[in-house]
Amino acid sequence: MSELFDFQVAGLPMHVLLVHVVVVGVPLLALLLVVLAAWPAARRVLWIPALIGAVVLLGLTWLTVEAGEWLVERVPETPLIEEHADQGDDILPWVFALVAVAVLIGALAVVERRAAHRATDAEVAAAR
Repeated sequence: MSELFDFQVAGLPMHVLLVHVVVVGVPLLALLLVVLAAWPAARRVLWIPALIGAVVLLGLTWLTVEAGEWLVERVPETPLIEEHADQGDDILPWVFALVAVAVLIGALAVVERRAAHRATDAEVAAAR
């Protein structure tokens, strides 16, 4: 895809801009998912934003990697750039894993909500 698209914004390589979103977003999402896994009250409220954030971050991570590959073709090769490019390839599976964890947390939240509704329905039926 990098040969089909010009990864620049106002003359700046898009990778330079997007990499900061990924570098900050991945650890923040991981921390949020740990909180949601451990705290049911937060999970009830924040599982949907966490899932949306995980999917958006996955797209931004993929776009950042593509923009990085585009940029690598336009700068002189150095060992540091090669190492950085390898790190970019390594992060995608981790972000996929975060999306999977977000889906599992969302599923847990839905199961908990249904169980709470069943318990409430049973209490109402018993009170009649």
